[in-house]
Amino acid sequence: MNPEVKTTSSGLEPDLVLPALENDPRLATSLPDRFPTLSERDFLAAYARPVQLLIPGLIEAGSLTLFSAPPNNGKTGLLFLCGITVATGKQVAGTFTGKQGKVLFAGFEASGYQYAKHHERLRKGLGLKEIGIDFQIGPGLDLMSKDGWDYFEETVRKGGYDLVLIDGLKAASTAEENSNTEMDKLMTRLLSLTVGGRSVIVSHHMAKPKQDDRDSDGLGASRGASCITARCDAVWHLTLNQQTRAWSLRCRKSRGAIPDRLEHQLRYDWDDSAIRVTNGGSVLGEFLCSALANAGADGLKRGKLIELAASFKLTGETDDTFGQRVDRELAPLKDSGRVRHDGQGKSYIWVH
Repeated sequence: MNPEVKTTSSGLEPDLVLPALENDPRLATSLPDRFPTLSERDFLAAYARPVQLLIPGLIEAGSLTLFSAPPNNGKTGLLFLCGITVATGKQVAGTFTGKQGKVLFAGFEASGYQYAKHHERLRKGLGLKEIGIDFQIGPGLDLMSKDGWDYFEETVRKGGYDLVLIDGLKAASTAEENSNTEMDKLMTRLLSLTVGGRSVIVSHHMAKPKQDDRDSDGLGASRGASCITARCDAVWHLTLNQQTRAWSLRCRKSRGAIPDRLEHQLRYDWDDSAIRVTNGGSVLGEFLCSALANAGADGLKRGKLIELAASFKLTGETDDTFGQRVDRELAPLKDSGRVRHDGQGKSYIWVH
């Protein structure tokens, strides 16, 4: 192979070393071209390159990323947040800083009026005068139809966008959500947009958790056909506690530049006029510190801590998963000496 490295307008190199765009296997129509046999050297040159980051800690450059969450848990808000980060090139919410580039927001789930309201509330909450994102409001545009896809693809490519945000995977096409045959065609089309280093983020709903479902927070938690998560380079799960306003972003899959199980804790506050997103640190960790400090010399056992912290349990989170999250918050407190714990079954005791 004689690779020709192409870049997006932001100057980011693509994730794969591939020939010119028209020869990219992901866009080929013939089977030999689409599924070439590569030598070990060419295979590693194409797929083992260091992965670059568009938004460190959140979005890999040249990737197809899925944001999956229950209804009303901030999927659209996080899409906007990513768009603002890249469009402005500035730190947003005290957490994310992206490489500046051109952004398209394609809204399929709501009307332009609803997206405009969301945009204005978030812009005011973040204290920004303008954001600089392009919009395409697409309810009714079918990305499974030839005309619909050709128009959307041309819009994206001619626009020179570095980041494309797609709100509503199910609403973006007439494909049967539970059919691997139909959804694979759509996901392959979306993946093709990443050729040349462009990043694409798609929002999607989580499935309703089943009783005793051990994969309630795994890749299987996303609704619909298994190929939806299989075709994505990265998958993030979002959960919002409506009472505490704690917003948890958890990585469930990446290409390696972002650790699996990485978790960001933000605060997502809102009223009729504004949406405010801030770096929440670990709201649960702060609560556990307070509870242990108030417990005094007797301390609290693990079960009691979990019981007291029950209001921080996220939508769809199982008891076991929540208990593991409490353990992760307690671990650095023990390591730093702020909390003493002498073994299983013993109380956690606040030291200082």
